[in-house]
Amino acid sequence: MSDHVVAWLRELGAREIAHPGGTLLTHLERVEALLGSWGARPALRRAGLCHAFYGTDGFPTALLPLARRAELAAVIGDEAEEIVYAYAACDRAASYPTLACEEAAYRDRFTGRVDSPARGSGGTWRSCPRPTNSTSRGSIPPSVTHGEPNSAPCSSG
Repeated sequence: MSDHVVAWLRELGAREIAHPGGTLLTHLERVEALLGSWGARPALRRAGLCHAFYGTDGFPTALLPLARRAELAAVIGDEAEEIVYAYAACDRAASYPTLACEEAAYRDRFTGRVDSPARGSGGTWRSCPRPTNSTSRGSIPPSVTHGEPNSAPCSSG
Protein backbone atom coordinates (compact mmCIF):
# COMPACT_ATOMS: atom_id res chain seq x y z
CA MET A 1 0.00 0.00 0.00
CA SER A 2 2.82 2.41 0.81
CA ASP A 3 4.11 2.30 -2.78
CA HIS A 4 0.62 3.15 -4.05
CA VAL A 5 0.38 6.09 -1.64
CA VAL A 6 3.85 7.36 -2.60
CA ALA A 7 2.89 7.17 -6.28
CA TRP A 8 -0.23 9.22 -5.52
CA LEU A 9 1.83 11.74 -3.54
CA ARG A 10 4.10 12.13 -6.59
CA GLU A 11 1.07 12.55 -8.83
CA LEU A 12 -0.24 15.30 -6.56
CA GLY A 13 3.11 17.13 -6.72
CA ALA A 14 4.62 16.39 -3.30
CA ARG A 15 8.00 15.75 -4.91
CA GLU A 16 8.08 19.34 -6.21
CA ILE A 17 6.84 21.12 -3.06
CA ALA A 18 9.62 22.63 -0.98
CA HIS A 19 9.64 21.71 2.69
CA PRO A 20 12.26 22.29 5.40
CA GLY A 21 14.94 19.66 4.86
CA GLY A 22 14.08 18.96 1.20
CA THR A 23 10.73 18.28 -0.41
CA LEU A 24 7.35 17.48 1.07
CA LEU A 25 7.58 13.92 -0.24
CA THR A 26 10.97 13.40 1.41
CA HIS A 27 9.59 14.73 4.69
CA LEU A 28 6.52 12.49 4.56
CA GLU A 29 8.64 9.41 3.83
CA ARG A 30 10.94 10.28 6.76
CA VAL A 31 7.96 10.57 9.09
CA GLU A 32 6.63 7.16 7.99
CA ALA A 33 10.10 5.61 8.44
CA LEU A 34 10.47 7.15 11.91
CA LEU A 35 7.08 5.83 13.00
CA GLY A 36 8.03 2.41 11.60
CA SER A 37 11.29 2.43 13.56
CA TRP A 38 9.22 3.01 16.69
CA GLY A 39 6.99 0.04 15.91
CA ALA A 40 3.90 2.15 15.18
CA ARG A 41 0.80 0.29 13.98
CA PRO A 42 0.17 0.35 10.21
CA ALA A 43 -2.65 2.93 10.35
CA LEU A 44 -0.43 5.38 12.22
CA ARG A 45 2.41 4.84 9.74
CA ARG A 46 0.02 5.50 6.83
CA ALA A 47 -1.20 8.63 8.59
CA GLY A 48 2.40 9.76 9.04
CA LEU A 49 3.03 9.30 5.33
CA CYS A 50 -0.06 11.39 4.55
CA HIS A 51 -0.18 13.82 7.46
CA ALA A 52 0.09 16.93 5.27
CA PHE A 53 -2.57 16.01 2.68
CA TYR A 54 -4.89 18.79 3.91
CA GLY A 55 -2.08 21.15 4.89
CA THR A 56 -1.34 21.86 8.53
CA ASP A 57 -1.36 24.89 10.77
CA GLY A 58 2.41 25.11 10.26
CA PHE A 59 2.50 24.13 6.56
CA PRO A 60 -0.55 25.45 4.71
CA THR A 61 0.07 23.77 1.33
CA ALA A 62 -2.62 21.13 0.81
CA LEU A 63 -2.47 18.23 -1.65
CA LEU A 64 -6.23 17.65 -1.45
CA PRO A 65 -9.15 19.80 -0.34
CA LEU A 66 -11.19 18.61 2.63
CA ALA A 67 -14.07 17.87 0.25
CA ARG A 68 -12.01 14.89 -0.97
CA ARG A 69 -11.49 13.22 2.43
CA ALA A 70 -13.32 10.10 1.23
CA GLU A 71 -10.72 9.59 -1.50
CA LEU A 72 -7.87 9.60 0.98
CA ALA A 73 -9.81 7.28 3.32
CA ALA A 74 -10.37 4.85 0.43
CA VAL A 75 -6.61 4.67 -0.11
CA ILE A 76 -5.22 4.63 3.46
CA GLY A 77 -8.23 3.51 5.53
CA ASP A 78 -10.68 5.35 7.76
CA GLU A 79 -8.55 5.28 10.92
CA ALA A 80 -5.47 6.67 9.17
CA GLU A 81 -7.50 9.37 7.42
CA GLU A 82 -9.06 10.45 10.73
CA ILE A 83 -5.57 10.84 12.19
CA VAL A 84 -4.51 12.89 9.15
CA TYR A 85 -7.56 15.12 9.59
CA ALA A 86 -6.94 15.57 13.33
CA TYR A 87 -3.34 16.60 12.71
CA ALA A 88 -4.26 18.95 9.86
CA ALA A 89 -7.14 20.50 11.78
CA CYS A 90 -5.18 21.20 14.95
CA ASP A 91 -5.07 24.94 15.68
CA ARG A 92 -1.66 24.92 17.31
CA ALA A 93 -1.80 28.39 18.88
CA ALA A 94 -5.07 27.52 20.63
CA SER A 95 -4.38 23.85 21.38
CA TYR A 96 -0.71 23.46 22.29
CA PRO A 97 -0.74 25.68 25.41
CA THR A 98 -3.39 23.43 26.97
CA LEU A 99 -1.94 19.98 26.18
CA ALA A 100 -0.49 19.48 29.66
CA CYS A 101 -3.72 20.57 31.32
CA GLU A 102 -6.10 18.09 32.91
CA GLU A 103 -8.77 19.12 30.38
CA ALA A 104 -6.73 20.00 27.31
CA ALA A 105 -8.60 21.99 24.69
CA TYR A 106 -8.17 20.98 21.07
CA ARG A 107 -9.43 23.54 18.55
CA ASP A 108 -10.27 22.39 15.01
CA ARG A 109 -9.00 25.18 12.76
CA PHE A 110 -11.38 24.16 9.95
CA THR A 111 -14.61 24.16 11.96
CA GLY A 112 -13.69 26.24 15.01
CA ARG A 113 -14.98 23.45 17.26
CA VAL A 114 -13.22 23.17 20.62
CA ASP A 115 -13.29 19.94 22.56
CA SER A 116 -11.21 18.01 25.05
CA PRO A 117 -9.64 14.57 24.76
CA ALA A 118 -10.16 14.16 28.50
CA ARG A 119 -13.90 14.18 28.02
CA GLY A 120 -13.75 11.11 25.79
CA SER A 121 -15.73 12.94 23.17
CA GLY A 122 -15.05 10.38 20.47
CA GLY A 123 -13.38 11.61 17.34
CA THR A 124 -9.67 11.19 16.93
CA TRP A 125 -8.26 12.77 20.10
CA ARG A 126 -6.20 9.78 21.03
CA SER A 127 -4.58 9.94 17.60
CA CYS A 128 -3.70 13.60 17.17
CA PRO A 129 0.10 13.66 17.08
CA ARG A 130 1.88 16.26 19.17
CA PRO A 131 5.21 17.44 17.74
CA THR A 132 8.05 17.43 20.21
CA ASN A 133 11.83 17.39 19.98
CA SER A 134 12.40 14.76 22.62
CA THR A 135 10.52 11.63 23.49
CA SER A 136 11.07 8.51 25.48
CA ARG A 137 11.92 6.84 22.17
CA GLY A 138 14.70 9.25 21.27
CA SER A 139 15.23 12.55 19.56
CA ILE A 140 13.13 13.66 16.62
CA PRO A 141 15.19 15.64 14.12
CA PRO A 142 13.94 19.17 13.30
CA SER A 143 13.24 18.03 9.73
CA VAL A 144 10.41 15.86 11.09
CA THR A 145 8.86 18.26 13.60
CA HIS A 146 7.02 21.51 13.05
CA GLY A 147 7.77 23.38 16.25
CA GLU A 148 7.29 23.21 19.95
CA PRO A 149 4.10 23.50 21.92
CA ASN A 150 3.86 26.74 23.86
CA SER A 151 4.49 26.37 27.54
CA ALA A 152 1.61 28.38 28.98
CA PRO A 153 0.19 27.47 32.37
CA CYS A 154 -3.18 25.78 32.56
CA SER A 155 -6.03 27.98 33.63
CA SER A 156 -7.80 26.92 36.74
CA GLY A 157 -11.22 27.66 35.35
